[in-house]
Amino acid sequence: MITIYTIPTYLENRLKSVMKEDNSTSLVRAKSVLAKSNKWQLVYKTVMYFTIMYGIPLIILAVLTTFLLKSLGEAKKKRRNMAANKVLMNTSLIFDKA
Repeated sequence: MITIYTIPTYLENRLKSVMKEDNSTSLVRAKSVLAKSNKWQLVYKTVMYFTIMYGIPLIILAVLTTFLLKSLGEAKKKRRNMAANKVLMNTSLIFDKA
């Protein structure tokens, strides 16, 4: 998940060629228009961060907890049925001997 979150950071930087005094050029990293945008900062740094770091894990946790509780309920019903069947079998064995 963190990989998905960091992909847009590559869009925040751009390479800019700068002329030096000796007529040579060098590449310098500069902020792009996207990185300077206040809206981008709000959406990316705040909304996406909380969604990816807190929202998605909490949703996954809630779904897995729901599945766990459902399977525990089914196991409880199965255990009750098995206990009831055992009592019926013991009762039938007692009356069959007589």
